[in-house]
Formats: sequence, structure tokens, C-alpha cells
Amino acid sequence: MKKLLKILGTVVISLVALVLIAVLVFRAVIMLPVSSYYSASEKAFVIPGLSDNFVPQGFHYDAEKGYFIISGYDSKDNASPIYLVDKQSGETVKRVELYKENGKIFTGHSGGVALFGDNLYVAGGGSKCIFVFSYKEVLENDKATCKGKFMLKASEADSMSASFVTVSGNRLVVGEYRGEPQYTTPESHYFTTASGEFHGALALEFNLSDEFEYGIDPEPSRAYTIRDKVQGLEIANGKIYLSTSWGISHSVIYEYDESKLLNEGTVNIIGKTLPLYSLDSVSLLNEYTVAPMSEELVMLDGKLYIMCESACNKYIFGKLTDGKWCYATDLEEMKK
Repeated sequence: MKKLLKILGTVVISLVALVLIAVLVFRAVIMLPVSSYYSASEKAFVIPGLSDNFVPQGFHYDAEKGYFIISGYDSKDNASPIYLVDKQSGETVKRVELYKENGKIFTGHSGGVALFGDNLYVAGGGSKCIFVFSYKEVLENDKATCKGKFMLKASEADSMSASFVTVSGNRLVVGEYRGEPQYTTPESHYFTTASGEFHGALALEFNLSDEFEYGIDPEPSRAYTIRDKVQGLEIANGKIYLSTSWGISHSVIYEYDESKLLNEGTVNIIGKTLPLYSLDSVSLLNEYTVAPMSEELVMLDGKLYIMCESACNKYIFGKLTDGKWCYATDLEEMKK
């Protein structure tokens, strides 16, 4: 019996050792190729909800309150939540469940989030809209009910999905995600830029003002043709940043000079004819390879904060590779 127990003990120790080795190898495969990213980054805060089936997606910063706003969905189809995280302490301030206008739980993908006045915008994905919530209600309650929708649809054949949304000053930009073959876009959204690059997705820009319902001018001001696999977009200091990711492949952040965007003519979208600008190699300044599964972005105090979904219960692997952290990255350091 003692001999059997000794053998079993040896087997267990060997298995544990193999698991540890496998974990170390996996960490190395994921983290070493982007060591410059980790070297140029600091851990800002632990992404909330990762052990509660929350899948983080959207990301915005409320400068007045000093709160990061994080949106996403629940992988078990419970109510999609909004989390508020205090920038100074890194602590989660609160969790708020979202509800539809009819009082039922909101289980939308919540791919992006942004703020203008009291209007909290949540990207509506395949619903072809932006859902609008009251930020005051989010701040004061543990539940918030949708107060309306801003539609991105002229007809069934002429519409755009809302995968991400960002606000910069009085500008709102909302865009779609294309990742063949699972995630498709209409062929009318395909475009080959003057530099010869194929793009399969579009983003639309709207002006913001308190005079409009939900703060959004119903007439878009321009359109952008963008590359595939865009999860988030940020505008800051005359630059446009695109966060792109797909599965467990390393993510890439693309940095563009907004002043150098080419006018590619016009495009017809949601019943409007709009000037079309391309985010392609002509205006591209830099590419930064970062950890897998990057989502929306926030540029703050000269550093790029990157939301990530790799450590949620749905995907798990990020729990082994420090994916639970939201990192603040000094892009200038990454260039060195």
C-alpha cells in the first residue's frame, strides 16, 4: 500500500510539474513576442467582473468624475453591466445592470461605450443602432433603463452595425467590425483606397450638441473606410488610433495622422451621400503589436489605456498571461 501511495504521489507531482511547465511555455509564447509592450506599460487597474462571466468590450473615461467606464456583456446571458472604476485608486466604484425600455434585462453585446453630457452611448451591434442610457441614472442607481435608440439604418439593405463607439469633443464616431468568415459586412461597404488597400468596413462621424435628441446630429458629417478586425477607435491630439484583434493572435494598434487622411470621394450609407476618408498607409504613422484580444481604447495623460477580454471566464487564457490588467502604455517608449 505504501508503495502504491508513493507511486501515486510521484505521478501527481509529475503531472503538476508538467502543468506548470505548460503554463510557463504558454506565457512565454504569448508574452515574449510583445515584451516591448509590457516594458512600456504599467498596470493601471484590474479589469472588473472577469470572474463573474463579464466579457469586457467598451471603454471610456469621464474626466469630470475621474471614472473609467467599461461596458460589455454577460456570457451566461444575464443583464449586460456597466462598471465604473476610479482612476486614482484603481478600485471598482460600482456595477450597474442595463435594462431595455420595456423593463426586460438588456443582454446586448455592448461592444462600445462613450459619454456626452447625460447621454451614455452603448454600441448596439447587430441591432444597427446606438442604445442611449442616462449617465445620471448610472451614477445614482444599480440599474439603468434604456431611454432610446439612435438608428444607423435607412432600410434593411442600407444599414450599419455598431461594433464600437467613441466621443472626442463634439464628435461621435461609430463603426463596424469585419472578420471573415464569421463577421461579415455588406459589399457596398467594401472599398479599395487610392493606395491600393482593400477595406471591408466603415465608420461614421456625427456632430454632438445638446440641441439634438440624445445629443447626436441625425445627419452624419463624414464616413471613414477602415481595415478589418477593428475593435475600437480613439481620437486624440490630432491622431486616430485603431485597436484590431482576432482570437488569440497578438493585437495591433494602428496610429494615423488625422491631418493626412485622404478624401476618397463619397460613399452612400444609411440614406446619405457622405465624404469618405481613408485610414490607410498614406496617413499611417506607427503600428504597435500588443497582447491578444484588445478592445476599446482611451488616450489619457499621454498614455494609451487598452481594454482586454482575454482573462474573462469565456476565454480564460488571459488569466495565465496577466490579461486581467488594464495597461497604460507609453507609445513613445515602444518606439525605442
